[in-house]
Amino acid sequence: MIYFFFGTTAEYIKLIPVISKVKKSGIGFKVVLSGQTSIDMAEFKKISGLSKPNFEFEEKNSRSSSLFFAIWAIRTFVKSLVWGLSEFRFRKSNVMIIQGDTVSALIGSILGRVFLMRVVHVEAGLRTKNLMEPFPEEINRRIISLVTNYHFCQNKDAMGNLKNVPTSRKFNTLYNTSIESLEMALSLKGGDIGAKKHGKYFIFILHRQEHLYLRKRETVKLIEEVMKFSNKGINCYFLIHDVTKEFLVNTGLYQKIEKSKYMIPMGRMKYLDFVHFFNRSQFAITDGGGNHTEAHYLGKPCVILKRESEQTEGVGENILVTEDLKKVKKFIKEYKLHNRKKLKIKKWPSEVIMGEIKKIV
Repeated sequence: MIYFFFGTTAEYIKLIPVISKVKKSGIGFKVVLSGQTSIDMAEFKKISGLSKPNFEFEEKNSRSSSLFFAIWAIRTFVKSLVWGLSEFRFRKSNVMIIQGDTVSALIGSILGRVFLMRVVHVEAGLRTKNLMEPFPEEINRRIISLVTNYHFCQNKDAMGNLKNVPTSRKFNTLYNTSIESLEMALSLKGGDIGAKKHGKYFIFILHRQEHLYLRKRETVKLIEEVMKFSNKGINCYFLIHDVTKEFLVNTGLYQKIEKSKYMIPMGRMKYLDFVHFFNRSQFAITDGGGNHTEAHYLGKPCVILKRESEQTEGVGENILVTEDLKKVKKFIKEYKLHNRKKLKIKKWPSEVIMGEIKKIV
């Protein structure tokens, strides 16, 4: 039996191509949700064929704090061990598939190892080489690598980061699986929100805790500069998460945005709509790591608001990784110079992964 263990929508999006391949192969599998965030699997039914998980743990308290998160993580790990005694029964034929660097991925990897399963890590080997950037993801990655049996890396840099990891097998899929989900979504209709009404636009996303809690002053300056660039020639769609709205209200910026003619606040969009909306944009400014991969694949100019990035694709071409406001302003003014052609993929990452899964099941 194959188990897909995850707890965020981003993980699910990147696992959909692999789940689809496993489903098509006829190999038995189960989807298990950790409860780290709320995931509406039905939203992705058009590309995954699934509407609900086989099992899900209690969802984390929506209140955002380190304490509540730690309590949820410990409780879920203990509950998963108890649940695993009856579910896994120490069968060595079982396979645990995790994705990325979340706390859910960490729990799933340890759970798999405890119950003698083969642990498969999708999107393995990413590193910033700074334990605190991003936190706790960089720490999670290093622990996960130590308990994983099969590492599927998206490029040679990720492969190189695992050269000293013992007793495990490593594979280069050449690309991130998220581009497959992106391509699946682009083949379907969606994302007409605002495209015709507002003409040319760019997308602005800001939601990471280091920007909203640790570097507030710099974040306020950044938002003010982006607002200045928004004008009658090009609108800005500011995709606002709940935590972002709280920050904007507390700093008085939300009221300014509501009065702006050209910076348009929007709530989080469904994945299908977002993919089309992102594809039609002129460029993006975001602190989301997943947007890095999407922009690289589409050839879309994109500023990744990080001091350091674990992803290297497209950097120096259509991707700029920085929090330096001067560099961001320069990129915005010259964004047309960073347009690139959409990538042509000869072999999808999930095909590489599925080829190896068939050998170990």
